[in-house]
Amino acid sequence: MIVLIAGGGRQGRAIAHKLINWEIPYKIIERDGERVKELKKDGYSAIQGDILSVKWKMPESVNIIVSALPAHLGEEVYHLCIEKRIDLVDLSYTDFDPFTVEEKIKEAGIRVFFDTGVAPGLSNLLIGFLSKKLDRVEKIRVLVGGIPEKNIPPLGYTITWAPSDLIEEYTRPARIKRKGKLVTVPPLTGIEKMYYEGIGRLEAFYTDGLRSLLHTYTDVPDMEEKTIRYPGHAQKMKFLMDMGFFDKEICKDLGISPYMMNLCVLKERLNTDIKDLLLMIVEVEGRKNKKKSKYTATLLDRADDEFSAMERTTGFSCAAFTRLMVEEKIEPGLYPPEKLHMFTKRVLSLLKKDRIMVKIAEEEIK
Repeated sequence: MIVLIAGGGRQGRAIAHKLINWEIPYKIIERDGERVKELKKDGYSAIQGDILSVKWKMPESVNIIVSALPAHLGEEVYHLCIEKRIDLVDLSYTDFDPFTVEEKIKEAGIRVFFDTGVAPGLSNLLIGFLSKKLDRVEKIRVLVGGIPEKNIPPLGYTITWAPSDLIEEYTRPARIKRKGKLVTVPPLTGIEKMYYEGIGRLEAFYTDGLRSLLHTYTDVPDMEEKTIRYPGHAQKMKFLMDMGFFDKEICKDLGISPYMMNLCVLKERLNTDIKDLLLMIVEVEGRKNKKKSKYTATLLDRADDEFSAMERTTGFSCAAFTRLMVEEKIEPGLYPPEKLHMFTKRVLSLLKKDRIMVKIAEEEIK
């Protein structure tokens, strides 16, 4: 039985790298023939094909699919796995709400782990783990971002994942919780200044990253997620958005949408050789023994000579969730990472072997 990785891009390659190390049988399926050749040249087991095509026949040896496809294809993979009764580990950051097919997943008798990257993903796992240390959770806050090691012009940013998914993150309204009420705020707003030792001045702004936490932590009155970038990034991106540079309507004079044209521009202008880093701060605050307490989990990871920090933290985290599905006896059902909190120490141990270190601190709040 093998794990089939759908998508041979940056994350698919990182996931496969770890499965090879752990001697877990796998195969990558990728539509792009040239990319398949590159994967094979680099020693990966890959085949050309479209997992979502009605003409493609699923090998009987596949018992787990890992979806590392672009976000807009995410929903189709769920329906495929339900139909074929194949377990799914979903990395795709899709608009689709997996809870809408939870009953179908149970009826099919399959297991689905979703949002299995770094954030959402590892962040949710840590929230589930830290929440158990408190008698009552009152506030959840996630700050996370992948940025270049240097604040390079023009945007202080370099492409480390699908630019289409990046734009979706910047345009999707952000859902947060304030005093028990679900509130929708514009993305790229709520800018706050930060400073982190070893990096310097940063900023953080609202993005729609709470996702499953809005279903699983309904009794927590305050929750938010913000994306970390270098100062000025949010303002520059908002200017581009307001000017219509990412509108999807076709421009009659050009025969192409501003969205498609500027995706190409981003790929070319923001694809640099400068290595990246990823910073994530997860805060869980509440009551413990009638006292107010806060747990903070911090992750700072940097690129190595083979993988970017985004690939390491996202792909390797997804691989760790995949290994859980392969080796652990987990009942059929739908599992956001916070529901797998009992495996947190094991996941952190796997990541630690790749020098992906999470530091956890507790403080009493006066």
